[in-house]
Amino acid sequence: MSARLDITHGPSAGTQFRVTPGAPISVGRGSDNGPGKIKDPSISRVHGTFSVVEGTGLQFRDNSRNGTWLVRAGQQTPAATLRKDSDIEEAHMAEGDRIMLGHTTIVVASVSLAPPAAAAAAAASSRGAGSRTGSRRTSRTRRASDVEAEAILSHPFSQLLAAGPPADRGAPPGAPPRARKPDDLPADVLSSVGRAAIGKV
Repeated sequence: MSARLDITHGPSAGTQFRVTPGAPISVGRGSDNGPGKIKDPSISRVHGTFSVVEGTGLQFRDNSRNGTWLVRAGQQTPAATLRKDSDIEEAHMAEGDRIMLGHTTIVVASVSLAPPAAAAAAAASSRGAGSRTGSRRTSRTRRASDVEAEAILSHPFSQLLAAGPPADRGAPPGAPPRARKPDDLPADVLSSVGRAAIGKV
């Protein structure tokens, strides 16, 4: 399980970070917060900590003196005020929830049940399987088309149509023979061409 958080308002707007099990991320103006460092002088050095607990989900624990507002998804007013050493220090957060600390707003952009590496591997495997299936299907189609074309072209009647008659009745002496068309053959002969070609595929 993992969660992606976006800073949408404040001096560090545009910053994103991901929280995974066993790797909590603290947020605050102090440089020791790593990816959770926020350039907001109105918040504490270590304002609070995000953590992901398997079976429980995303949590935020406040560590500040001024507190943090928790706003649930789709709501405009805070559902709770989190503050260190108070009755409400931490809260579970879901996708779309946000916290407001100082001049900064952090939104839970997404919560994934699968680890990021596993999700990426599954997506890559699915794309690879689809590509291999498509290649095999295309290969079989091409092989069938090649066999069918070879059978039709090698049939005696197909060669007869391509060669044309040695001479045409009623044609002037010395005139080149005209190409024979399928209409020149009787219907029963044309039917036999089709049946014979299909029988060879």
